Amino acid sequence: MTPKTILPRLRAAWIAIICLNCLSLSAETPDAVLENQQTDVFVKDGKLYTSRSYVLKINNREGEEYAEISIPYSKMVKVSKIEAYIKDKDGLIVKKLKSGDIKD
Repeated sequence: MTPKTILPRLRAAWIAIICLNCLSLSAETPDAVLENQQTDVFVKDGKLYTSRSYVLKINNREGEEYAEISIPYSKMVKVSKIEAYIKDKDGLIVKKLKSGDIKD
């Protein structure tokens, strides 16, 4: 499998979960928090689709290391649509993913 890398502030959820479990043991504010993770599986026109979404809150500069994500794909597992954006503390979108932000 070859991963696609997205540069805006996202990180693979399983990595974030492992690291955040370690961070949650301290009384300090964690660098980053996985606030929501959702997976939807559905069939459309006889094809199976999986949609995954993650909400990651970056609390400080150290949390930016969790802001990169790799999406594995192959001939059998295709990625057809990628959406990502950065929101400010008020929930307003300040940056959207552009095709130039994706590396293969």
